[in-house]
Formats: sequence, structure tokens, C-alpha cells
Amino acid sequence: MQFLKDNLVMGAEKYRYMFFGFFIAVIIIFSYKFIASYRMELKKNNKLLANISKLFENKYLRILFSVSLPLAVEMIVFKNYRLLFNIDSYYRLFYCYGFIGMLYLFKFLSRFSDKFRAALSFIVKHRYSIALIVFALFVIFKINFSSIGMWDAYVREGKSSTLFGTPRSIRSDEWLVGSPFTLSQQYNNYSLVNDNLALGNNDMNLFRTPVIDFSLPMRVMYWGFFIFGNEMGFAWLWSFKLIALFMISFELGMMITGKDKSVSLLCAFWITFSPIIMWWSISEQFLFGIGVIVLFHTYVANPDLTLAKKILIAYAMCICLCNFAYAIYPAWQIPFAYLILAFVITDSVRYHKNLKKKDYIIMSSTLMAALAFIAYFIVTSLPSINALLSTKYPGTRDITGGDYDLKRLFNYYSNLFTPFLKFSKKFPNPSEISAVICPTISVFLIIALGAFAVIKEKRIKKYIKDSKNWYLFSVLAVISYFALWLMLPWNRILRKVTLMYFSPEIRTETIAQIAFLILIIILAGKIFNRKRPLLNKCAAFFVSVGLSVFAYFMVAKSNFSGLFTGLMFLVLVSMIFIMNYTFLSANKKAFIFTMIIICIITGATVNPVCSGTAVINETKIAKAAVSIAENDTGTIWAGETQANAQYLLANGIKVINGVNEYPNYAWIDKLDPEHKYEEVWDRYAHILISPSEGEKFELLGGDIYIMHLSYDDFKSLGIKYFYSYNKYDANVMKTYMMSCVYSDDLSGQYIYKIE
Repeated sequence: MQFLKDNLVMGAEKYRYMFFGFFIAVIIIFSYKFIASYRMELKKNNKLLANISKLFENKYLRILFSVSLPLAVEMIVFKNYRLLFNIDSYYRLFYCYGFIGMLYLFKFLSRFSDKFRAALSFIVKHRYSIALIVFALFVIFKINFSSIGMWDAYVREGKSSTLFGTPRSIRSDEWLVGSPFTLSQQYNNYSLVNDNLALGNNDMNLFRTPVIDFSLPMRVMYWGFFIFGNEMGFAWLWSFKLIALFMISFELGMMITGKDKSVSLLCAFWITFSPIIMWWSISEQFLFGIGVIVLFHTYVANPDLTLAKKILIAYAMCICLCNFAYAIYPAWQIPFAYLILAFVITDSVRYHKNLKKKDYIIMSSTLMAALAFIAYFIVTSLPSINALLSTKYPGTRDITGGDYDLKRLFNYYSNLFTPFLKFSKKFPNPSEISAVICPTISVFLIIALGAFAVIKEKRIKKYIKDSKNWYLFSVLAVISYFALWLMLPWNRILRKVTLMYFSPEIRTETIAQIAFLILIIILAGKIFNRKRPLLNKCAAFFVSVGLSVFAYFMVAKSNFSGLFTGLMFLVLVSMIFIMNYTFLSANKKAFIFTMIIICIITGATVNPVCSGTAVINETKIAKAAVSIAENDTGTIWAGETQANAQYLLANGIKVINGVNEYPNYAWIDKLDPEHKYEEVWDRYAHILISPSEGEKFELLGGDIYIMHLSYDDFKSLGIKYFYSYNKYDANVMKTYMMSCVYSDDLSGQYIYKIE
């Protein structure tokens, strides 16, 4: 009791916003809709309450109430009797009026339901043409969603390619590693091994970059590079991933909801812009994984398809299978493969009567072709894969399962705000806490109520035999399987046979969350089309109130409480309440409207919108470095930091360090012939170089080390140019026989030539 009392006092004093927001949300929503909906029932029992509820049907009274309520609460709750506003007051009122405005906007838009339905039908009918037009426009205007704008913080020339949004420093795997590798391939003739990186031993397939080889017909994401070059190819890559994932997610929604267009639209937004996909930039893995599911279903569920369409679907399925395999990240691939398998088995059983002999031939040929392309990829890159797996980091894995922190189940609370937070050292990585935002507890409640209704009505056998419910059973089975892996340790044989030892619990959780999202879409397609909701509005209201309060206390006592301001608690409680209430009460339009708004705010705002790659190839330092390299061909460069080196690489300059997949013994052996520092350099690593004396190799982190090189070391490695952000003094330049061939003191860019 004392614990509860202390928390209530803490909430009342420190987080009054929560009660403020909750009070407004409840009053505004239910003063009209909830009470008015029961006016006829109230009239029989209490004329006073019936008359009060009737008052709220007057639109002018509702407007007056909406305008005055936030001001009244500001005065009463926050004791601002004279309405002397400060910045906090403005924030509170802005949110409250914005929240009320959204309610009125929804009510206003609801009047045009028929027009929206007609517009949606038109868009759905012509969706592929619209998608192609949008894709073409994005490519023409060189639109991408990369965080390469971060490079402007390093070159400091004001050349940012960002149109709007915020480049994410935390996405260094993308803007610092992946994007420079991708752009560097143009200067390498798209070869498998990039001669400009680490003296030419890194396999570019493992970095998922454009490569011209036998697998070219499958690499649809990279065709733009081969046709248009870097800038438009980069736009092709990013636009293809986003638009194709949106389209394939919509098709998945149509598949699992019985062609419910509005819920399918929600499915497209929910998957494409889920924080977990946006923060990790892993849209291609889900695109091709879901693509296999949808394409297989399309093939087997439509027996009237022409032979040409069947072959086209088979080719598209081959592309999806190959690109899913090309990702080379089993931590996500293995669990996602189980989800794919569940849908494929379900559709195979459900539609096996549709398949004829020629269909089995086409499907077998598709599988064999995909396996051939995958085998070529593996054989070609096998030495590199083995080299990477034999390193100290990341090396091989043997995860046992059962090591899952249950507190992560509530990470999605923080994801309402991660695009707008500045994370401290205590919370450094929003990618690691990213999650799918959904009414988790309400889903379990709906499943329990649905199961109870089926049992009560004695429809168990009928429900199981109904093939329309098989997707629900399949996804539930996969989620249960994942839950066992997350919660319980598995014996060695079982985890080896199932390959789950490749997937750490927090990576399996990612796929489990997407599976759970798919489960919600399946349920939405069912509960929104019921004649009577499983839960009446009154019960849904009180359950949602309880879940909102629960969310508040969970966050207040979580590791994220320090990140939450009072206004954020206000937003959190409001959103949790609305999300759960609209779902539990089966208010289809309100739930879809709410979740699309949440998806846009929490997911679509993660990545910036950029045009071109000027920040990389049109800066003064880039042009100077390229000019020097062209006039002194065949020379080896080095960067002081991995950022220096990666920037050189992105401009087609031969660089020894940067980011290496695995060690190149051709130059490692020159510095450490006895492998004294093998524990340091035997890893996937970001490599820094310092012209200084000391330990030759120094480990700075799991995937980063610095080399302290003498003048003789520079000469033995053949390094002739050194790109740095530091202006060295005369002693260092004399010791290393350096001369500065480019300097910009204003931006802090220096290129040194080593004689």
C-alpha cells in the first residue's frame, strides 16, 4: 500500500500532465459520443442524465466546451489562475488543442466516408500505375532517404543533401559504412572485390552493394546504378525499397483480411513505417520475405492465371528468394524463414486442388533457379564468408535461447518519441529499443474473448475446419515458437537442427513483433466485420483506462523515465487510450485513422528526405582529393579516422583503412608478422590510423581499433597521402616527412603527402 501511495503522490506531483491529458481525452471523447450513444437507455432510468447527455449533442456547446476545458484545467490543475503563460503552458495547450483538433478532423472526415471509399477503390485499382509514377519521379529527382547528410558534420562545407528531416548519426551502419561502399562501386566497375578498399580483399557481396556478375538478373534493387550511375541509382535503391515494401505489405493485407481495402492500407503503413524497420533500415529483408509469401499465395490461390502471368510471378518469386538469401544476416533470416514457411504450408494445404502438373513444374523450376543463383552467390563469396566467420568478432555464434528481458515488451512506449529525442550515453541507441507500436494486451484479450465465444457457441470444430482461419492459427503457432525460444533455453541438438542458434533473442524478437503485427491485421479483418463487437463500448472504455494507467506506471518506473517530460506522458496516455479503445470497441475507421497517424509520426519521421549525393562528391575536399588521386594514379591513401577513409572510398580513391570486413594479411603481416596483436585486428573493424609511437594496435571497442604507425610503417604500407581533420605541428610533419597539399582551416580539412 505504501508503494502504491508513493507512486500516486509522485504521479500527482511530478507528472500531473498525465492526469491532465487523460482527463481531457476522456471528457472530450465521451462527453459526446459515449454518453449520447446511451441516451435512449438513460432516458428510461434517469431523465436528468438523459437531458445532460442531450446537451452535448449541441455542436456550439461542444465547441465552447472544447475551447474552455484546456484553459480551465490549466488554471485548476496547474494553479495558473491568472493564465500567465510560459513555454510549458504553451506546449500543454498546443497539444490539447491539437488533440481536440484531430478528433474534430476525424469527425469531419467521417462525413465523407463514401468519397474516401470511392477514392480508395480508385487508388487500389490503379495502384501499380501510381506506384510506378511515384517511383519514376523519385528517381528523376534523385530522392533518397539516407542519412548521408551526416557527412556535412565532418566536411563542414554546408553541402548537405537533406531536403527535410533529420540525418541520424546513430545510423552509422548506413551512412558511414553501407552508403560509401555502395557509391564506391561505380569507380570499381561494379566488381566483386573492390580494389580501392583495404588493398583489395573485401567481398562487396557481403556489404550488399551493386555487383555485376551472374546474379545480375536477380539484383533488381541495384539496376538503377548500372543504368543511371550513382545519384539516380542511389535514389532507385532507396525508392524501390520503400515503395515496394509498401505495395507488398498492402497485398499481404488483402491476402489475410479477405480483401479488406482499408485494413490492408493500414497494414501497408504499419509494416512499412514501423519504428523497428525504419531505425534498422532493414526494409529489403522484409520486402523480399513478405514478397515470397504474397507471390506464392497469388500463384496457388488463382487457378485462372494465364501461363505468362504464372511465369512472371515465378520470376518475381525467384528474385525475392535470392535477395532474401543475399542479405547474409541469419539472425533475422532464420526466424523470418519460419514465418514464410508457415504461410507457404498453409496455402499449399488450402489451395492444393488448384495446382496442376504444369504448376508443379513451374514451381520446381523456380525453386531450382533460385537455388542455382544462391549457390553461385555462396560459392563465389564462400572464402569471404569463412574469413568473416573465423574472426574474433563477429565470428560464429551459438545462442542457447531463453535470455530475453521481459522489460523489452514495453519498449514500444518509448518509440512514440524516439524520432524527436536526443539520446544520452545512458540511452545511446534507439535502434536497439525500436519496436512495433500496437495494442499488445488488447490483442490477447480479444483472442481470449474470441476463443471463449467459439467454445460457448460450440463451434470449435467448425472454426478449425474453416480455411479462412488457418492464417490465424499459423501465425499464432509461429509466435508461440518464437516465445519458446525467447523464454526457455534449448538443448544443443534442438537449436542446431532448427538453426535458431544463429539468432540472438533480441533479433528473434524483431521478427516476432512483425509476426504479431500480422496477427493484429488478421484479427482486425475479423473483429471489424463482426455484427456485434466482442467487447461493448463501456467495457472497452474501462479496459482502455486501465491500460493507460498501466502504461503510465510502467514508463514511470522504467529505464526510460528520465527521457519522458510531462508533455510526453500526456501524449503517451492519450495515444495508448485511443489506440486500445478504438481496437477493443471495433471502431474500424477510428482505429485505422489513429494507427496511420501514429505510423507517420513515429516511423515516417525517422529517415530524412534527401536529393542527390552532393555532400559526398561535390564538396571542395572531395574534388581536391579526386584531383590529387587522378594526377598521381595508383597511390595508396589512408584516413586518420574511419570517416576520413570511408569518404575517400566513396569518391573512388584507393584507401587502406576505413571499414574492413576481415583482415587483409597482405598488409597486416607487414605490421605484425608474429601476430602479437591478433586479438585486436582479427575482426570486422572500423580502423583508425594515428601518426604516433606506441602500441602498434589498440582496441577501442568491439568493432573498432586504432593503429599507431611510425614513418617506417607508412612507407612499408606504401601510404603516400594521409587525409586528416587535424592540422599537425612542424615536429610531426618533420618526423613523418609530411607536406600539406590541401588545407582548409575553416572546415578543418587537410591532406598530407608523405615523401
